[in-house]
Amino acid sequence: MSVLTEPLVRGLPLVKDLDAASAANRLNQADPQVSHAVPLAASGGYPGQESRPFDPDQTTGDLDDGLLAQMIAKGPIYRATPGPTAAKV
Repeated sequence: MSVLTEPLVRGLPLVKDLDAASAANRLNQADPQVSHAVPLAASGGYPGQESRPFDPDQTTGDLDDGLLAQMIAKGPIYRATPGPTAAKV
């Protein structure tokens, strides 16, 4: 068994049929290997966890589909922040 498999096999029965909050509490009370293995395995297949390359020269879908058109039409908005003030002692 891999380093992840054994604690995962131990941990999954602990949280079967529990809602997310109860499952999280149960895992936090379990041993550290179990409390790390189950969330790690659960997040492993989530597409949002993929490393996607970023091209700063390519426009994003938000620009292409007009989602940001109103903000762009407003133009730049800059408000100077107040300068640092001397600390009163």
